[in-house]
Amino acid sequence: MHILFKKIIFSLITFTVIIVLFTGIGICGELVPVEPPSKFESQSQGRERSKSSQQTVDSSVYRDFEKKVSGLNPQEKDKLRNSIKQKRDLAITNKSWEEVTHYKKLLDIMGK
Repeated sequence: MHILFKKIIFSLITFTVIIVLFTGIGICGELVPVEPPSKFESQSQGRERSKSSQQTVDSSVYRDFEKKVSGLNPQEKDKLRNSIKQKRDLAITNKSWEEVTHYKKLLDIMGK
């Protein structure tokens, strides 16, 4: 009985060591602390991103769009409207406000 008890304890210790090695210490490796970007870095990156994403659309684009839309049948208009709404929603998700404004103008031209 004494030998059986020793085998059970040895098995439990071995099992525990294996679990610890495979769940954290052995596989994950060393954790290295990471510094968050400084306030200045994040602001400058935001400005660069907003400058590169700003694109002005010429008013002639909207006039041409209005002319082309007027020649579409109702099914084509619905398909185009749904496509523009999807692009607008994606722009909202990406917080690309210039694109949101552009797609809103297109939808306004179409009469939503």
